[in-house]
This record gives sequence, C-alpha cells and structure tokens, in this order.
Amino acid sequence: MEIILKNMRTSLETVHFPKDLQGNGIGANGGKENVAPKERELSPGIMSALRLDSGIRVLELPCGQGIHMVSIVSYIKDMRYFGLDADCLKIKDAQDRYAVYTHQRKALFQDYEGERIPYVARFFHRILCWDITILEMGPEQFLAECHRVLAADGILVLLLANKDEKIALDYKELARKVGFRFLGTEAILNGGETKGLEKGYRMVSLQKPLLPKIMKDELIIMKRG
Repeated sequence: MEIILKNMRTSLETVHFPKDLQGNGIGANGGKENVAPKERELSPGIMSALRLDSGIRVLELPCGQGIHMVSIVSYIKDMRYFGLDADCLKIKDAQDRYAVYTHQRKALFQDYEGERIPYVARFFHRILCWDITILEMGPEQFLAECHRVLAADGILVLLLANKDEKIALDYKELARKVGFRFLGTEAILNGGETKGLEKGYRMVSLQKPLLPKIMKDELIIMKRG
C-alpha cells in the first residue's frame, strides 16, 4: 500500500494541469493566471457517470469560478449544487457571477482550507472532483473524506489529469480500503463533442455501498452460522 501511495503521489505531482482547468491557467508550481471564466458543459460521459436525479445534493471540488454549475443544475430540476474551493477569490467571483442561482438556493459557493470537507456525514449524494484537490489532501485522506460526506449509495466521480490507467487502478485499491465500490474507469476524449475541459482526462467512478463493510461482514457471519 505504501508503494501504491508513493507511486500515486509521484505521478500526480508531475501532472501537467491543462490551462484554464477551472477558469484559470494552472502551472506545475500552482501558479495561476487571471483568465475570465467561461461556462463549460460537462461531457455526456461525466453526466452519465454522475447519475443525476431530482432532490439530490451535488458537490464539486475544486469548483473554481463555478464554470460547470449551470450545466449541472440545468440538467434536472429540484437539485442543489455546492461548490468548494481553497481560493477565496475564485469563490467570491462565483458568488458574484451566479448570484441569481445562490439567491434561489440552487447553488452555494464556499471557500475551505483544502483539507477537511466542511459538511456533516452523509450530506451529499454526488461528488465531482478534479484531482488538484487530491494533491492538496493526499489520496487516502481525500477518499476517506468523500466517503464520510457521501450518503449511502452515493457516487464519487474523479477526473484525473493523468490518463494512465494504472493510476486509476491504484485509486481502485485505495477506494476499496476506505469502503467504496469500484464502478469503472474510462478515458474522457470529447473529440469536439463538447467544449468542456475534460478532454484528455481519465474518469474513475466509485460508489458508497448501502451497507457498510462491517455490517456486510456481520451478515455473512450470521448466514454461515
């Protein structure tokens, strides 16, 4: 497991993040360029993996300047979007830009310290994460935090800037250790299908089981007895 974590951190630290990932250019050293944000549509593959439904709460992190929010809340009615980002200036920009959505309680943008997700357990039904957040927390801590705030049967969709399938499989092992069920992985290649920035990413889909692992083990023991 230590080898897996070491390989993941090494690979992620050498990732070249695409320009304007969340409305800004992001360099290898975390340097940012001031670029006017543009709304982006998520690819059909990502929208399908999220399995959006009415009445659910969706978390995106980092949300940047909220460029994906409109495509998410417009997909289905009676759904709330929550955006987290460690950059308070981006959050302020998102709050100003999408004030109509926040006033209608369709969206909420909040800055945080980049470590613990500031919500109670089992609050969200879906989480969409770009791997820059994993760099801030560390892979295992990040997965544990997502598992904590996801409701039973909730889905976590990771977008990894490095397309190497081996990294995705490393996450698969860590996710199982935390308590997730692995749903699958695929390369996201839009090929002009949308103008989203997911082109060149690898998507990893995970699900929090309805029954915790401990309860499943107990049921197995009961059946055997």
